[in-house]
Amino acid sequence: MHYVYLVVGILTEICGSTLLKFTDGFQKKFLAALCLLAYGIAYYMVALSMKVLPLNIAYATWSGAGTLLTMIIGMVLFKERFRLSGYVGLVLLLGGIIALNLL
Repeated sequence: MHYVYLVVGILTEICGSTLLKFTDGFQKKFLAALCLLAYGIAYYMVALSMKVLPLNIAYATWSGAGTLLTMIIGMVLFKERFRLSGYVGLVLLLGGIIALNLL
């Protein structure tokens, strides 16, 4: 169940980060409220996962996966492009997340 909490935390963090882009610097109050709600749920879910998972695994997986998936959303939804170093970083981040959880 602790990994379910972590996955929900990752997904809601991604929602919060994506909504942050749409808030127009927190000028759009409804979207800003949804953004803050998503971040609150994300932190709560990660805290629940840390009842079982060690801090280094839970937080690194949450922040790493959130960063990775947010980069992908930026590329797909907002047409953001990266230099080669960005793509290399994306692959290294994925490898680090996998290594942390499997080794």
